[in-house]
Amino acid sequence: MSLTLQEVGRLLYGVSPEAFGEQVRFVVVGSDIEAPPGYENQWSVLSPDGGVFESSWATGYEMSQTTALVIFAGAPSDEQDACFQGLSKRLREHPLAAPPVLIVPLVGQASFPEVREWVERLIRNSIVDDAVWGAPSGFGLALAVQAKLRNVSMQLDRLAEEVDKRTDAAEQKNQLLHAMEYMRWQ
Repeated sequence: MSLTLQEVGRLLYGVSPEAFGEQVRFVVVGSDIEAPPGYENQWSVLSPDGGVFESSWATGYEMSQTTALVIFAGAPSDEQDACFQGLSKRLREHPLAAPPVLIVPLVGQASFPEVREWVERLIRNSIVDDAVWGAPSGFGLALAVQAKLRNVSMQLDRLAEEVDKRTDAAEQKNQLLHAMEYMRWQ
């Protein structure tokens, strides 16, 4: 099932792109849907070959200026999987510049367990970072995206702290080894 302009328009009705945060980019998977009014500069369509990145946005600098990708996806399909594989490949080309990726799954006619399993697989395979469930619309969607981005940011901060701790411990171990070696030869 591909998405329609009405479905995406319903989700974004009454809210501007700025409500989601600065430099958030919106992506529709596998459907050639034009941007809703006001979203033209932050709108992309993801094709199976990763075509969203054919623009100048593909450069590491432009990608690093984006705070998040909010992806609207329909029901699971081979086309959707190919689109996400292309996305993953393109993001891996600039790993330090790649923004967090949030998916807004639109269940439609698909069974919810099937969609949930598919999205969890995308998260497990590090293709997307998190999902916004329940298809909130308007400011509810903007708040849900902001909350998910804060959650991803907190996880990254915790990981950075853990890396710092382990780096400090390894450094201290090296210093102790050097001190022991020095004492042994004195």
